[in-house]
Amino acid sequence: IQGDFGGRGELWPTGYRSGHKWNTKQLDFMLAPGCTIRGQSFYSAQRGRHPPLWIIDDPEDRKTVRNLGHRAEFMLALFARGVGMMSAGTNVLWITTLILGGVCHSAMRGELAEDEEDFEDIKEEVGDIRWDQWTRLNYDLLQEDKDGGMHSIYPDYIKAEDFEQKEKSMGKREALSEFRGIAIAAGEFAFVREPFRHGYMHCRSNGVDYMFDMKTGQIMDWREFVQSLFIVGACDPADSTKHENCYGAGIVVGRSPDGVLYVLDAHIKRQLAEDLVYSVLDMGQEWGAKRFGFERASLQSIIIRIAKRYAAERRNRGKDMPSIIPVSVAHQRKAQRILATLRPLYT
Repeated sequence: IQGDFGGRGELWPTGYRSGHKWNTKQLDFMLAPGCTIRGQSFYSAQRGRHPPLWIIDDPEDRKTVRNLGHRAEFMLALFARGVGMMSAGTNVLWITTLILGGVCHSAMRGELAEDEEDFEDIKEEVGDIRWDQWTRLNYDLLQEDKDGGMHSIYPDYIKAEDFEQKEKSMGKREALSEFRGIAIAAGEFAFVREPFRHGYMHCRSNGVDYMFDMKTGQIMDWREFVQSLFIVGACDPADSTKHENCYGAGIVVGRSPDGVLYVLDAHIKRQLAEDLVYSVLDMGQEWGAKRFGFERASLQSIIIRIAKRYAAERRNRGKDMPSIIPVSVAHQRKAQRILATLRPLYT
């Protein structure tokens, strides 16, 4: 291994000499009694048999996951060659990062998001029940001290004081997934939610729909609950008109007479901006929204024109469509932009 990757007994983890070099402290395990390093090709006839531990490093590449040829090759190596090397008691450790739907591990468990294109075909190709009984452990690189502070268990990779900067540069979702093993669904949380404090349930009993407030325990007929709300909506399309770009989002909320905001519906999808406008306005019309806000910006002006034209066409067909309200927004993140768009709609 040293000869192949480092030369002259020196190792570079990144695989090239200009990268960060491993120091001797990181190789102390080689000095343990009986410790040896042996590396043989997975495809070699001399690869050995009956290993007590088999380690897989997930190819975290979307092209690998979605490309049938790459998946077939990976699965062939995994089962046809690897399983034959095992015996009873062999442990398999699969190292991966929780980027939902973006790694081979998620694909093979059939965990691709259902809004992905050709989801059923992909799940049929790579899903495998042999992964269903695996034990998943999340390793958080940042651990809490007894005094409430944080320390890193791998400071050469990430220091506790540097994590906040990583959140800003990578985004909160990616940073939590990469460094702390915490998977967060696509998008960002608009509200800090506390279970059984900020929430309500749409329930049905004996054919009767009702709202159950999880904070107060209040029960209210569902139709009366909806009619008591002042309902508005907001939309934030993707950053470009390309289908492959980031998610567009729309939300419908209702404000109760005592000032509580209830999230009634949401639409989050990768789609053309024009199609997103149609979807969220139809959603708002179904809930009886009075107003629908769109960000007022140079690149969004065409979106506002599309929204006004579509609302006018639907009104001509007898639909009670919400009024389109352009709102000036100065925030960068999608959740913050939607919240900022909602606030003026109540005034």
